[in-house]
Amino acid sequence: MDESPAHATEVDWASAWAAALDELELSLDQTERLLRGEDPDSGTPAAPWAPPALDGPMPVDLRTRALSLHHRQQQVIRATAEAATALRRQAALTSRMSTAPNEPGPVYLDITA
Repeated sequence: MDESPAHATEVDWASAWAAALDELELSLDQTERLLRGEDPDSGTPAAPWAPPALDGPMPVDLRTRALSLHHRQQQVIRATAEAATALRRQAALTSRMSTAPNEPGPVYLDITA
Protein backbone atom coordinates (compact mmCIF):
# COMPACT_ATOMS: atom_id res chain seq x y z
CA MET A 1 0.00 0.00 0.00
CA ASP A 2 1.55 3.26 -1.18
CA GLU A 3 1.22 6.47 0.78
CA SER A 4 -0.07 9.41 -1.19
CA PRO A 5 2.41 12.28 -1.61
CA ALA A 6 0.10 14.55 0.39
CA HIS A 7 0.02 12.10 3.32
CA ALA A 8 3.81 11.65 3.22
CA THR A 9 4.28 15.42 3.30
CA GLU A 10 1.85 15.68 6.20
CA VAL A 11 3.77 13.03 8.16
CA ASP A 12 7.10 14.75 7.42
CA TRP A 13 5.59 18.06 8.47
CA ALA A 14 4.39 16.64 11.79
CA SER A 15 7.80 15.01 12.34
CA ALA A 16 9.57 18.32 11.68
CA TRP A 17 7.38 20.10 14.22
CA ALA A 18 7.83 17.31 16.77
CA ALA A 19 11.61 17.49 16.30
CA ALA A 20 11.54 21.27 16.81
CA LEU A 21 9.60 20.84 20.06
CA ASP A 22 12.06 18.09 21.15
CA GLU A 23 14.96 20.52 20.64
CA LEU A 24 13.18 23.22 22.63
CA GLU A 25 12.48 20.77 25.45
CA LEU A 26 16.15 19.70 25.61
CA SER A 27 17.22 23.33 25.75
CA LEU A 28 14.75 24.03 28.57
CA ASP A 29 15.93 20.96 30.50
CA GLN A 30 19.54 22.09 30.24
CA THR A 31 18.73 25.65 31.31
CA GLU A 32 16.69 24.44 34.29
CA ARG A 33 19.60 22.23 35.42
CA LEU A 34 21.92 25.22 35.18
CA LEU A 35 19.55 27.41 37.21
CA ARG A 36 19.35 24.71 39.92
CA GLY A 37 23.15 24.76 40.15
CA GLU A 38 23.54 21.34 38.58
CA ASP A 39 25.98 20.48 35.83
CA PRO A 40 24.15 21.58 32.67
CA ASP A 41 25.95 18.88 30.69
CA SER A 42 24.79 16.06 32.97
CA GLY A 43 21.76 15.31 30.80
CA THR A 44 21.31 15.07 27.09
CA PRO A 45 23.30 17.91 25.52
CA ALA A 46 21.31 20.51 23.63
CA ALA A 47 22.43 22.91 20.97
CA PRO A 48 21.36 26.51 21.47
CA TRP A 49 17.72 26.60 20.49
CA ALA A 50 16.45 28.79 17.69
CA PRO A 51 12.92 28.97 16.35
CA PRO A 52 12.55 26.57 13.45
CA ALA A 53 12.05 27.80 9.92
CA LEU A 54 8.89 25.83 9.25
CA ASP A 55 6.62 27.32 6.64
CA GLY A 56 3.35 25.72 7.62
CA PRO A 57 1.13 25.69 10.67
CA MET A 58 1.78 23.44 13.63
CA PRO A 59 -0.24 20.21 13.61
CA VAL A 60 -3.22 20.47 15.95
CA ASP A 61 -2.20 17.39 17.93
CA LEU A 62 1.05 19.14 19.00
CA ARG A 63 -0.70 22.28 20.29
CA THR A 64 -1.02 21.13 23.91
CA ARG A 65 2.65 20.16 24.07
CA ALA A 66 3.71 23.44 22.45
CA LEU A 67 1.65 25.47 24.92
CA SER A 68 3.15 23.54 27.83
CA LEU A 69 6.68 24.19 26.53
CA HIS A 70 5.82 27.86 26.02
CA HIS A 71 4.67 28.10 29.65
CA ARG A 72 7.90 26.40 30.80
CA GLN A 73 9.93 28.72 28.61
CA GLN A 74 8.28 31.77 30.21
CA GLN A 75 9.09 30.39 33.69
CA VAL A 76 12.72 29.81 32.69
CA ILE A 77 12.97 33.35 31.33
CA ARG A 78 11.69 34.76 34.65
CA ALA A 79 14.01 32.48 36.67
CA THR A 80 16.98 33.50 34.52
CA ALA A 81 16.22 37.20 35.02
CA GLU A 82 15.89 36.65 38.80
CA ALA A 83 19.20 34.75 38.87
CA ALA A 84 20.93 37.52 36.91
CA THR A 85 19.58 40.14 39.33
CA ALA A 86 20.79 38.11 42.32
CA LEU A 87 24.23 37.76 40.75
CA ARG A 88 24.45 41.51 40.14
CA ARG A 89 23.57 42.14 43.81
CA GLN A 90 26.14 39.58 44.93
CA ALA A 91 28.80 41.13 42.68
CA ALA A 92 28.04 44.60 44.04
CA LEU A 93 28.30 43.34 47.62
CA THR A 94 31.52 41.48 46.89
CA SER A 95 33.08 44.54 45.26
CA ARG A 96 32.48 46.54 48.47
CA MET A 97 34.24 43.98 50.64
CA SER A 98 37.85 44.67 51.53
CA THR A 99 40.35 42.03 50.53
CA ALA A 100 43.24 43.67 52.38
CA PRO A 101 44.51 41.90 55.47
CA ASN A 102 43.11 43.25 58.70
CA GLU A 103 46.02 45.44 59.84
CA PRO A 104 45.69 47.44 63.05
CA GLY A 105 45.65 51.20 62.55
CA PRO A 106 47.16 53.79 64.83
CA VAL A 107 45.86 53.68 68.36
CA TYR A 108 46.94 57.18 69.49
CA LEU A 109 47.07 60.39 67.56
CA ASP A 110 49.93 62.74 68.48
CA ILE A 111 48.50 66.23 68.09
CA THR A 112 51.52 68.03 69.64
CA ALA A 113 54.07 67.13 67.00
